[in-house]
Amino acid sequence: RNLKETRLAYVAGLIDADGSLYISKSTNDLGYVSYDPTVMIRTTHLKTAKWLVSTFGGTFNKTDWDNPNWKRYYRWKFTSDKHASRFLDKILSYLWLKKEQAFILKEYFEMNGVQNKEKRESLYQRISKLNQNLSVTTNTSNLSLKRNLHQAYLAGMFDGEGSSYIIRVKQSKASGGQGFYYRACVSLGCTFEPVIVDLFNTYGGFTRKRPPHNGILPMYEWDVKDNKRKERFLLSILPYLITKRKQSQIVLD
Repeated sequence: RNLKETRLAYVAGLIDADGSLYISKSTNDLGYVSYDPTVMIRTTHLKTAKWLVSTFGGTFNKTDWDNPNWKRYYRWKFTSDKHASRFLDKILSYLWLKKEQAFILKEYFEMNGVQNKEKRESLYQRISKLNQNLSVTTNTSNLSLKRNLHQAYLAGMFDGEGSSYIIRVKQSKASGGQGFYYRACVSLGCTFEPVIVDLFNTYGGFTRKRPPHNGILPMYEWDVKDNKRKERFLLSILPYLITKRKQSQIVLD
């Protein structure tokens, strides 16, 4: 099935933001070691999960947290290595952060079930090491060569890691104000600094480095305070958004 390049660039951005490309390893009671390659996306947005299934195949299931304040999430993945491999073929050239992991998974899939314990272990070790340090990559993005692909990729990244909302702020008595004022907010935070630098270079705004949110990797945040810049950014990615499309339309209004 032929897909628009922009949709492939979008889902690559979503993989880089909310996706997981890894190989898990387990040992049974008899000492037999098995490996399981996985291509997966987690999302709290049901429409996104359904879109992934209808567009690329695979299945999704829902998970409820023990904490009632946390959103239910949906986990989309493939049940067939063959289908997962075909999916990676389609999006490889658009990936940025997790491109090396995709190449390793492709190498694993191309073994076609051959029992080579040493190679499986080697691939497992390589991809695990990469996933432990997602703030560093030797990959470069070629999306800037085509404006629409660049915007579609950033839409996928924004659907995964971005925020588009309106806050209501009470005016301070010191300033003599009464009542409330409203401010539209557009930001994106991730552990991959080059994406934040790219957003700053393309759309302006502000960037900052924050302490690790998970105790391991620092967070980098891009924020826009000028309304014209917010509008320019949202209009450029709106045609490709799925998860945060309605929120972004409200912010634009």
